[in-house]
Amino acid sequence: MSYSRWRSTAIAAATGIVTTRPRTTASDPEHRSILAVDIQGYGQSERTNPIRVQLRHRLTQLCRGLLEQAGVSVTDYAVADTGDGLLFSIGSAIPKTRLRDPFIPRLASRLTATNNRKPAAQQLRLRVALHAGDVLADPDPLHGDAVIVCARLLETGTLRACLQATTAPLALIVSPVIYHEIVKHGYRRIQPETYHQVSFNLKELRTNAWVHVPGDPTAPQRLDNSSVRHLVAPVRDIPVLPEVGSRTASGQQ
Repeated sequence: MSYSRWRSTAIAAATGIVTTRPRTTASDPEHRSILAVDIQGYGQSERTNPIRVQLRHRLTQLCRGLLEQAGVSVTDYAVADTGDGLLFSIGSAIPKTRLRDPFIPRLASRLTATNNRKPAAQQLRLRVALHAGDVLADPDPLHGDAVIVCARLLETGTLRACLQATTAPLALIVSPVIYHEIVKHGYRRIQPETYHQVSFNLKELRTNAWVHVPGDPTAPQRLDNSSVRHLVAPVRDIPVLPEVGSRTASGQQ
């Protein structure tokens, strides 16, 4: 124990004054980054149940390991199993930049390496969505509009079409919050010119977003409207997402 901490403890014990950190209750929202990943074609008939289990294990190990390498420890996030993917709620102490770089390029690189020489059914290809906003803990901080919006972005037809239009193993979509606070500024090794703006008006979800395919930046430009419309997933009960995030967590980048 450091001297300053020992001294504070000794004073508290002598005076009877104990200082505690305020606890966050279920009614207090907390600003967090939301990262969602989904396995392409998880339920396709060519995949057996053992293959699906193997893919899920690979996805979990990859994400946890690469988050750790990016400076995000297991104590920094809560994670939900979505069946064919994972959804991470990451604390505001972690800069959002780390989730874009180095996490995304490293994930794409590892997928390319681990998919090499594997049959198509055993290859892990991912759709990834990144957003940030306020959530509630019940008991884990995985509840709120921010989580819903990120999950719906993951299911958009444009993102699905981007992944189908490329041999790259990963396609990314980011919300206006992530684009305007992180991507457009070119932090770290981010190249804003490789992001392509797309607009959505899918029932209750009306927003712009930006798509990016690591290693194949022109993939979004090769899409045609008919393929996107064919792949659009149903969206229900989704709030309108503002063009620019209504809140930035303590100036966090």
